[in-house]
Amino acid sequence: MSNQDLVKHIYGHTAKFGWVQKRIAQHASFVWIVYGETFRDATFAEAAAMRIEQAKQEQGLVYFVEGKNGEMIAKSYFAELPSFHVEWSTVPQQTLARKGYALIRQAQEFAAAQ
Repeated sequence: MSNQDLVKHIYGHTAKFGWVQKRIAQHASFVWIVYGETFRDATFAEAAAMRIEQAKQEQGLVYFVEGKNGEMIAKSYFAELPSFHVEWSTVPQQTLARKGYALIRQAQEFAAAQ
């Protein structure tokens, strides 16, 4: 690692350039004072503004609907969640769940009758 890879925080800490870039891109936690040389912690307002901008860029597919006063409003088809994976249940799992629901219903009816 060479000195060219290091950047300075205003409080005297040093960090690698790539690490700072990643924190700016993913977490909106730092702001460059002089690009590639010094950085500082982002204020709450700056972090919120950067996060809103990130959310706009990650909005995904949109469609337009007409609002109450005639203006067009963009709405998302679905929310895109990074690293969110859905595993659909198999037919045997669905069958077991249905049998379980029936047993729960019978137990509730039995308890209500007592």
